[in-house]
Amino acid sequence: MRRLFWLGVGAAAGASGTIWTQRRIKEQMDNLGPEAVVAVAGRGAKAIGRTVSAAISEGRAAMAEREDELEYEMNTRRGRHQDGRRSSMNVGPGSRIRPAEDPWPTSTPKRAYR
Repeated sequence: MRRLFWLGVGAAAGASGTIWTQRRIKEQMDNLGPEAVVAVAGRGAKAIGRTVSAAISEGRAAMAEREDELEYEMNTRRGRHQDGRRSSMNVGPGSRIRPAEDPWPTSTPKRAYR
């Protein structure tokens, strides 16, 4: 009687395991169907697009900020105030500050601008 009981328990466990496995495999196959793959790929593409768009926006903001810093530094070296007036600094060919008329001279060595 014991052997018959354990034979029944084993058969029931085997049958339920088989049914459970078949359901899981069918569920995974449905998840890998063409519609599901297209949906997953679409979500991934949208996420990448948002990431790239955010990176471009952040890069443009950083670029604009750096441009402002460089422009401020250039105007400070030229001796200009915020309103465009020149200060009373000594600006000329012998000074280390570039004159406003020729912002990028080619005849003066680079070390003169440091």
